[in-house]
Amino acid sequence: MIPIPFSLRRAVQDPATYLQNVTQVDGLVGMEDDDVVLQYRVKSSRWTRSWTQEHEESGVRETRLPLRAIRRAELRRGWFRTRVVLFPADLRGFAEIPGFSGTELTLRIPRGESGGAEQLVSSIELGLSARLLER
Repeated sequence: MIPIPFSLRRAVQDPATYLQNVTQVDGLVGMEDDDVVLQYRVKSSRWTRSWTQEHEESGVRETRLPLRAIRRAELRRGWFRTRVVLFPADLRGFAEIPGFSGTELTLRIPRGESGGAEQLVSSIELGLSARLLER
């Protein structure tokens, strides 16, 4: 597995109280056998009613997404960062990942790692194609 750094950020604001919860996920993603492996830490911060900010940080978590749970992988290039987007075929594998929207998992990749991100997406698509040919 050649690890590539990624990040996810999700902010949710309550319009009635103006309180905000922010979840930041930082970690590594790579291909191992027939799985996409994500290793990450979750940092949560939230504003309380007394306008103080609370922080929590998890230990290292690992999520394995088997290729059968992925429908498609896509590389989206931007000016400042690249995004690897994974589209689920089975929601159960993706459900435990913080920042998953329900339709796609978007991993923000630093600009300097775009070559590795391209290789990762190619490996995932190649694995998906091989699975289809086996049928």
